Amino acid sequence: MIENNKNQKTVGIAAIGYYIPSGVMTSEAIAKLADIPLWVLKEKIGMEKKPIAAEDEHPSDMGIKAAMSAIKKAKIKPEQIDLIAYCGVGYYDYRFWSPAAKIQAAIGADNAHSFEIRNFCNSGNLGINICRNMLLADNSSNYALVVCSDKLSQLVNYSDKNSNSILFFADGAAAALLKKGESSNKILSYYGITDGKLADLVRVPLGGTKLPVKSENIDLALNYV
Repeated sequence: MIENNKNQKTVGIAAIGYYIPSGVMTSEAIAKLADIPLWVLKEKIGMEKKPIAAEDEHPSDMGIKAAMSAIKKAKIKPEQIDLIAYCGVGYYDYRFWSPAAKIQAAIGADNAHSFEIRNFCNSGNLGINICRNMLLADNSSNYALVVCSDKLSQLVNYSDKNSNSILFFADGAAAALLKKGESSNKILSYYGITDGKLADLVRVPLGGTKLPVKSENIDLALNYV
């Protein structure tokens, strides 16, 4: 566990921005596609509907909008940002590509070091902790932007019963602007632990080095979680 020492500077969340796409998929539509009772979605999971990004709307696009919202709320200039961490869970816009760098250029944060963090559902929390520690370790750094953006709805195969546990996967973005010396929303501590025995429980088989994308397998169910 990493805890804040009373004698050291603090880092807090100065502003939070978000972006929710306008597209919607209702629980009724999901229940029909997945062939499950509607009450499972509404009562057991608690989902009435979920946001769905447009076909031409991608993780970096949504991340840029969330980032600009956070920057505006924090009332700072983009060039004041020292770090940008992109903490998406699912696919990036492209393979072998840096969404953090794309966001940096789009928002005008020309002085920021930009990088990606992937730790699935914990990505955002880990990104905040890493950026907090980086700010505290560097006297010249004062602001960090943590962006979480995903288009996870594309990973769901509604006709596959094995996908029932991820029917709630949706699309959207959020961004947290961290500030050294921020008096509110201080980041006090962080704790994480991993159970590696579950590493193969959730994965998309197609597209990695074990099963590269080829013309004969591009449309198989292996393209989903």
